[in-house]
Amino acid sequence: MRTFLLLLIIGVTFHSCIVYNSTKRQDTNICSVHKIKMKKALVGTRYGRRCHTGNTDEFPNAKTKHCMGCLVPIWPFQRLAIKYHCKECDKLKKKSLVRGKNKVS
Repeated sequence: MRTFLLLLIIGVTFHSCIVYNSTKRQDTNICSVHKIKMKKALVGTRYGRRCHTGNTDEFPNAKTKHCMGCLVPIWPFQRLAIKYHCKECDKLKKKSLVRGKNKVS
């Protein structure tokens, strides 16, 4: 029982270190393109100088990995992020990926 309580206290204490909340840095939860309310999603993080999410001006709020910067922290710190995403942006991104695969073949 003591082990469980200790793990619970440690988990609550380090919760902000494990999951990065990027929604705090956004002004609104309304998609700038589609003008609909976005939902929160848990996504993975990506590190590196040339990190690119793959989103364009056509679908800026599609669900993707979150770019964090150059330095990779020690596991498990900030390997996950909470991020807003728009359903319509997700649909447009999927369509463009399918279209792009058809052009290549």
